[in-house]
Amino acid sequence: VDCTQAELEWALHCVRSRAFSGAYEGSTYQQRVGLFGFIVLLTVLYPLLSMGSWSQALGGAVTGLIFIVARDVISPRVLELKRYVLCPLVDMLNHDGTIPSDVEYRVFTNTYAVSADAAVPAGEQVRISYGPRSNDQLLQFHGFVEKGCVHDSYILTRFLEHVDSIAGVSDSALDTLEKEGLLQALRRGIRVGNDGKCDEASVLLAERLSVALGGSKKALELLLGACRLEKQALPTSYEEDKVQLKQFGSSSKRKAAGSDRGFSPAQSSEQGPRMQTILEFRVSKKMLLERAILELEASSAA
Repeated sequence: VDCTQAELEWALHCVRSRAFSGAYEGSTYQQRVGLFGFIVLLTVLYPLLSMGSWSQALGGAVTGLIFIVARDVISPRVLELKRYVLCPLVDMLNHDGTIPSDVEYRVFTNTYAVSADAAVPAGEQVRISYGPRSNDQLLQFHGFVEKGCVHDSYILTRFLEHVDSIAGVSDSALDTLEKEGLLQALRRGIRVGNDGKCDEASVLLAERLSVALGGSKKALELLLGACRLEKQALPTSYEEDKVQLKQFGSSSKRKAAGSDRGFSPAQSSEQGPRMQTILEFRVSKKMLLERAILELEASSAA
């Protein structure tokens, strides 16, 4: 294929960001009907043309039917096969994580159907959900950040390191956690949900860590201390990023209005759409961390 590196990257990005998946069907309804008809025709012609007996023809027909059922029905379910599709019009629909929606393949009509459980006012665009994806996934696979993403989360990958700074994690505690099969999970981090609360699995991990440390610090103290240290370790604060994002928006409006004096080309390049997306992502993540700290402080005071 004659294409440049940039064209290849553009094509890959389009497929990665716009393709959707569903259960693998093997073949369409029309294809199955055609194959069935072809098998019936061969079954009748085989003995009539003196190519073999009726029993041989029926045996071949049964084998063909078993193959179709195995390929289209059994294998996709047993192997959990998926089909990835890039479909015109469907790939134009943007994301809203709050809208229950579905894209399905209709076997009997060989068409794709989109359903969204939301009222769409006249003149507004139709949106669907790309699935329960966090802003990490939306940014990686689709190149944007959703404001107020209901499926967003913050992962404290340095949780164990922060706890070591707070209470000191001894080798014996690490050995205990490893024997319990929890050490790798702790090293992967603690998850904070969109509501600022740690999920049940993370709370249980913190409780087991507290026990392994001899109970010197309660799980709530470890979680709150780790979140505070995480916040302190960030190069910029939540407030600083919000201010910078607001200033960026104001600069973009002035530039669009033609009043961008003093706005150098270097600044324009540095503060382009990519920088805006970066700031939006940082703000969304730090907001979750702030919520977690407030939630844990409230629980500690209760």
